[in-house]
Amino acid sequence: MPSEKLVFESSLEAMFVISIHDRNTPELKAALRAVGVDVDKKLPPALSRDIWYAGIEVVAKHGWKELSREDALRAMGRRLIENLQHTLLGKTFGPVMRLLGPERLLKRVPHNMKSANNFSTATAELVAPRTVVIEATDVGSAPELFAGTLEALMAWVGAPKSTVEFVTTTPPAARYTVRWEDA
Repeated sequence: MPSEKLVFESSLEAMFVISIHDRNTPELKAALRAVGVDVDKKLPPALSRDIWYAGIEVVAKHGWKELSREDALRAMGRRLIENLQHTLLGKTFGPVMRLLGPERLLKRVPHNMKSANNFSTATAELVAPRTVVIEATDVGSAPELFAGTLEALMAWVGAPKSTVEFVTTTPPAARYTVRWEDA
């Protein structure tokens, strides 16, 4: 395990630029700057895990004021994927995502987590037809964020009738059960 836990630029941009572009206010920008995330400048190649999770809390508090913290985090996860779909990258990969389908997409979660940061790992296991359990080693104090991300990913791949349930195991780890119906 690396000595410094880092979140990489692609994740920083997805969370602090793409997912909140329509909710970004001077108040939110100032609060993010106060915890070490300056969205008015080019984001660095990586930020520490602590700054990442502090920034997530700021976005939940200021970007989704009308929701409880837990609902805000889940909404943030969904918004991240929904807004990503409208980027050039999202438009390019959209057809591929639908071709992958739910099961293959979920089995790629461990690989995708490795490109997000240098400290969190995951496993994905098909435990029944149309049911995958994902165990993530580090979702910080925001397991709802990852649940919302999974919900939006399932809709993107053509499984809108899906559910994502989670339990925090030993914090910061969590276990997610994703179930879906065939479209």
